[in-house]
Amino acid sequence: MPSKTKLTAVKTSDTAHKPVVMYVSDVPDFKGGAERSLFDLMASPHISPRLVVPAEGPMSKKAGELGIPHHLLTYGSVLTVRRPFKAHDVIRTFASALNAARQLKQIAREQNAIAVHTNGLKAHGVACLSRLIGGKPVVIHFRAIPFTRLEKLFWRAVQTIASHVILVSRPCWHGDTLPSNVHVIFNAIKVSDQTVPAPKTKKPFLLGFVGRIQFTKGVDTLVEWFDYAHKKGLDIKLFIRGEPAPDELDYDAKVRRMVKERGLEKLVVFEGKLEGFDKIYGNIHANVVSSVVPDPLPRSVMEACSLGIPVLGYPAGGIPYMIEDGKSGLLVADKEEFYRLVKKLMEDDAFYNSISKGAVARAKDKFAMPRLHDAVYNTVYKTLE
Repeated sequence: MPSKTKLTAVKTSDTAHKPVVMYVSDVPDFKGGAERSLFDLMASPHISPRLVVPAEGPMSKKAGELGIPHHLLTYGSVLTVRRPFKAHDVIRTFASALNAARQLKQIAREQNAIAVHTNGLKAHGVACLSRLIGGKPVVIHFRAIPFTRLEKLFWRAVQTIASHVILVSRPCWHGDTLPSNVHVIFNAIKVSDQTVPAPKTKKPFLLGFVGRIQFTKGVDTLVEWFDYAHKKGLDIKLFIRGEPAPDELDYDAKVRRMVKERGLEKLVVFEGKLEGFDKIYGNIHANVVSSVVPDPLPRSVMEACSLGIPVLGYPAGGIPYMIEDGKSGLLVADKEEFYRLVKKLMEDDAFYNSISKGAVARAKDKFAMPRLHDAVYNTVYKTLE
């Protein structure tokens, strides 16, 4: 099936003489931070971006608003593959994957792209297959941590095919050493001197949780920690800002039952999905990132740091690489640590202010957008021109 292309007017002066990079997503909507990060990459002043998606949707609409041409790729049965995937998934979807790979090869050739840059497990597989049949060089961008043996094998396989592999944090690669074509480059956000509404008093001390309500984010663990700290006498309140994925409704119900059974309805507030930094991070003293299942690089850590909001993060995945414990954030592994550190933030203004200032400095040093653009261009794209 021939590819469908949607061309959007782009200023010639903005794209002339810049290398074309095809950014391939296996979802048409903004499923999470990964898709927002893809648009961060496409904002690079060093390249001329193109977006490839499986269907029209929020991502193609956003691309149109930004003047980025987009193309449609028919994934077929490949879209039915879910993590953790099985060996038979590869066999049953191979024909569709090969068809998609041929389309991708054609699109990249027509656009004279220097590389195909992928986002998502299915996009990784299709792009590598396109490379094997004579397609353009591939840049694999891993935003996930491999857990199963098959996933680890897949990570290794695509690494041998790709020209470059980008990891958003070191835990995304399971080996003791990184192959020469594998690079750790943090995601980024627009770090500025913006502010959000701040609480007028520390009584009560207002905690926030920002993100999907799903078991990997440890929201139930956070409720247990909160309950413990509250029963030990802390004057605290928790705002849960986010919504569950369609397949996490049972987990959302479980968390709400926990809150009710512990009599915390007035202290734990479910605010749903909010838009805009003012609402997402406004009027909280600290942000809790309780990802008990290793999270590669939580965007809520970067965003809170940039606003000077202290982060209490679970010491797993990429979080220990994002904040310096006791300097630009706090690592919290259990309810006793949670109680002790929240209490210190509440009572010790000098400590609170030092963490806040350290968080802003960390964001400007590690999470600024120009750093991302320069690192990806100089480390990856420049070698492919």
